[in-house]
Parts: sequence; structure tokens; C-alpha cells
Amino acid sequence: MNKEIWDSYHRDGTPAGGDLVRGHRIPNGLYHMICTVAVTNTDGSVLLVQRDRRKSFGGMWEASAGGSALKGESPEQCAMRELREETGIDGTGMRSEGFYPDDKFRSIIYEFSLSTDIPKDSVKLQAGETQDYRWVPREEFAEMMRSRSRWNISPRSRHFGYRIIREAEEKGLIPKREGRRPKKKRPEPLPTPVRRSPPGPAPTTGNGSRTLPRARTPPDRSVRPPRAPEGRSPAPRGPGAQGRKPDRDAPPPAGQEAAGRVRAQGP
Repeated sequence: MNKEIWDSYHRDGTPAGGDLVRGHRIPNGLYHMICTVAVTNTDGSVLLVQRDRRKSFGGMWEASAGGSALKGESPEQCAMRELREETGIDGTGMRSEGFYPDDKFRSIIYEFSLSTDIPKDSVKLQAGETQDYRWVPREEFAEMMRSRSRWNISPRSRHFGYRIIREAEEKGLIPKREGRRPKKKRPEPLPTPVRRSPPGPAPTTGNGSRTLPRARTPPDRSVRPPRAPEGRSPAPRGPGAQGRKPDRDAPPPAGQEAAGRVRAQGP
């Protein structure tokens, strides 16, 4: 099976001096050339070609015929070859519409347009590339591009389709579309709450300057008092507690003595 070889290009369309192979990864910074031809009839209808379902974007409609340029081909030669292979139409007299880079597919797309008066039933499809075709009036094509039906149009043809609509509107062939629906305004985010100090005068010093409250120092829990030996009561604490012993001969408090009597009289 022969490999399809392409020429490599920079993003601005200048040759990069290297070769690319179909199906292989394209190195960063390099692009390959794609040429498309949009065909319109003298009565204003647009030719739509349906891609074969086994290809990428299979089953989608294209407003142009085209493909990748082979090694050594110029944009005009590539456009005429692809148009003849996919539709059987002779591209003599086609007009260049410029080119633009497509960073998503790493390609530089050259666009051409052709106005012809050939019989509409003379289109010849290429097996494995195209499977159907139809001639669509400009008004119907404009409605397709303006509605959800545009998702049935190949991404490669949407850019070209919008340009056809714009030119038809400028020439008065189709009515201009009214203003677009205004976008919904997004709700503004809620403000961030601000922590405020409690009401009242701010603390001040004697000379009238404001002072900030002192930060509380957490207690040091690493130092603990020594534990008393088993069988002994802990040493008394507090001022004047050093050397003081509990008086065992002192009578108990009144409340404690009454509580003892209540417990003794129980059942």
C-alpha cells in the first residue's frame, strides 16, 4: 500500500521543507495543506455533498469538495483534482478566496469558489469518498446554517458556509437576519462577608491613641504538678498552706453531719 506524502508548511503558509505522512503524527509547529472548492449554480443554488460513512465526519454534508494536497501540488492543482475526483466537475474558472490556519486539525485551508451552469444531474460521486449530493437554494442553505441543522454540516464547511451567507445578504439575494437574541446576564456574585468589631468605643490608652486587645496566651500544659503518693492526700495549695495540717479533732460542718444522720436512718 502506497503511503500518501504531504508537504509541510509553517502556520503562515510558507513551506517548511519537510515531508509528512498521512496517518502519522504531525510535529509541533508544522501544518499540511487542505484545499476546498464551493460550487454554486448560476441560479444561486449551492451544491452539498455527503461524506462516506466510513470516513471521518461520515454522513455529514459538505458545502465544498476538497482534500489534502499531495507532495509537490500547488493549491490550484489540488483543488481542481479533488473537485474532479469527488464530483466529476471541471474546476476551470474557479476563484481563490484566500486561506486560514486551522490549529485544531493542524492544517492550512485554501478556499476556492466556482460558479457553473452544468446540468444538476451530471454530478459524479467518488466511491469511498462521497455517497450522495443535493442542490440547495441559498435561502434553504442559510436556514440550515442558522438553525440546529448546521451540526449536520462538516466543520470544514461551516466557515465557508457563513461566508456564502454573508455575501448573499450583501447582494440582497437573501434577507438579512435580525438582531441576535441578547445573552442572559449572569447574576453577580454575592459580596464576601466582612467581620466587624462589636459596637462601642474602641479601647484607647491614656493619651487617646487606640490600642489593640492583648492576645490570650494559652496555658502551658506540658508542666504538671507532682502527683501525691498512694494513701496520702495531696498537699494543700494556696497562700499560707505550707506546713498546715488538717485538724482531725475539729467537728464536721453542720451540713455534713446532717447528711450523715440521714444516711444512717435509711432502710
